[in-house]
Order: sequence, then structure tokens, then C-alpha cells
Amino acid sequence: MATLTETAIFSKKASRWVGAGIIILIVLIILLISGKTIKNMILPPKAPPATVAFGKLPKFDLSLGIKPPTVVSYDLETVSGALPISLPQSAKVFSIAFPESSFGALEQVRVKASRAGFSSEPVEVLPGSAKFVDNSKKDKVLTIETASGNLVLFSNYLSNPEIITRKTKSVEDAIRIARNFFNNFDLDMEEFPEKNIQTRKLRVDTGGLKETLALSDTNLIEVVFGRADADKLPILAAWEETPQVWAFVSGDEIVAANLKIAKIQKFRFSTYPLKGVQKAYDDLKAQNAAFNKKAAGSQIAIREVTLGYIEGKSTEEFLQPVYLFRGNEGFVAYVAAVAGDWTE
Repeated sequence: MATLTETAIFSKKASRWVGAGIIILIVLIILLISGKTIKNMILPPKAPPATVAFGKLPKFDLSLGIKPPTVVSYDLETVSGALPISLPQSAKVFSIAFPESSFGALEQVRVKASRAGFSSEPVEVLPGSAKFVDNSKKDKVLTIETASGNLVLFSNYLSNPEIITRKTKSVEDAIRIARNFFNNFDLDMEEFPEKNIQTRKLRVDTGGLKETLALSDTNLIEVVFGRADADKLPILAAWEETPQVWAFVSGDEIVAANLKIAKIQKFRFSTYPLKGVQKAYDDLKAQNAAFNKKAAGSQIAIREVTLGYIEGKSTEEFLQPVYLFRGNEGFVAYVAAVAGDWTE
């Protein structure tokens, strides 16, 4: 029969062996996880095969943006000094619903215009659109497309003495006023979230607009509503100066606005193989690209290369992925991303 001393010694030895076993098991688990991580970095897992359910896609329309100048060169100034190697090999293409007029569409447009303070009866009805005037300011004209609900609001804000001498309250007020205006036209604020709103302070100056820094020098605040991401990739305007959704706010008043959006069906998509970042960079250098704004010079530094989407005309069939070559001060050059075998 074991004595108490022998039992105590055995218990201590067993505890040590159990502790050592637990430590070894933890080390093995860490090594296994680290090994998988390193393997994925060196040999990333293959992406699931593309589904290409829409068949061959129309070629991406580069005319939506600014054509690159004849003489231009690019310097890769990314963090690594090279093109990224970790971008996906495929991406989603989303269907865009074509705007179709329905019975009662004109009546729906009349209700929306009336909610926004415009005449309940259109002053002019054209094929596919209707025009309304502001009940109190006849120079403000609102044109709404009956099928899509897209709109343009125009007024003589550049020559209106009341606006030229008016001072704005705050950027927060301008955002609230712009949001309330677009709410009258059922803009989906989940699709255009607050975090993607951008603003600019502007001053009317000799018949044009100049950007200002101080609120005290500001006559107008531009409020731009940016799209929510699609599949965690940004959706950008083709041209920085013509975003899809924006408004000019003066005091408590909207003096100009634009709503030109495509009905992107994020629930209806298919994956397509991509051409690869090196081929995209070659296309960029061969001028098979477009810019979102005029380049500052003929030598362009590329700081980052990512994937994204460019929203174009509301009549396009698909929202297609592009490679985004980002430079300084918001400059973006974009190149069609879908592999050439799948476009026509």
C-alpha cells in the first residue's frame, strides 16, 4: 500500500506532466494556426470559380470619365513600391434595373413635387418627364423623370442678390436640409448613408463659385451623398464634379440639386474573372482608362491600387468592377476589371 509521502510525490509528478502536456498542446495549436496563416500569405487559397451568369458583358464605358492626356506617365509610389499581389481574382457584377414608366407614374411625381414645396400641377409635361415651379420662387424649376424618379433642380442662384448676401448657418444644418429635401423623393438613406456624406463651403463670386474655408465667407454649402459599398467595395462617381446625388444649400433653402442614380440590384449578381492588376496597369499606361478629375500634371504618382465600382448612366445594364489607381488629393484613374474574354 502506497504511503502518503509516495502519493504526494506521484501527484506532483502527474501535475507536472499534465501541465507540460497542456503547454505542448497550446504550442502545437499556435504553430498550426501560424502555419496556415503563412501558407495563405505565400500561397493564397484559390477563389471560388466565377459564375458568369450574365454571359458576356458590354465593354465598360470609359467615356463617363475624363480622357487621359496624350502625354502622361505614372510612378508607382505604393507602400510596397509595387502593385498589390493580394487583390481578388474575381468580383461581383450587379444587375441594374432599367427604369420603366408605370400607370400612375405622373401622379406619383406630382405628389413628391408637392411635398417638396413645388406646384402640385406640372407647368410642362414632356415625354418621360414633368416640370414644376416653386410655389414662392418662380425661378426655381424642378424637372423629374417619370420612370426613374431622377431629378434636376435649377435656379438663378449665381445672380440672386438674396443668396449672394446670405450667410449659411452650419454644415450640420445644411446636411439636415439636404437630407429632408431628398426624403421627399424617397431616396434610400441606407443606400446613401451619413458616413458617406461630403460637404464643401462655397462663395458666389463674379458669376461663379469659389471654395472657402470660413463659414463666415460662405453663401452655399454643397452636400454630396455617396453610395454605400457593394460587397465591401466602394462605388464612386465617374467624374468628381458630377456626383449622382448632391444639393446646394443656402440658409434654409435648396437652390440647386441633382438626383441621377441607377437602380442597382445588389441582390442580383454574378461573379466574373478579373484581368489581373498587372494587365490593368498596362491598360492604364496604354490610356485604356479614365480619370475622375483632371490630373495636376503629366507625372502622376499612384499611392494605392484597389478594386471598386464606378456608377455611370442609369440606363446601363450592369455595375461592373474596376481597378482604382489612387493618387493625390482625391485623384483616381480607373480601368475596367473584368477579363477581356468576358466582355464584348
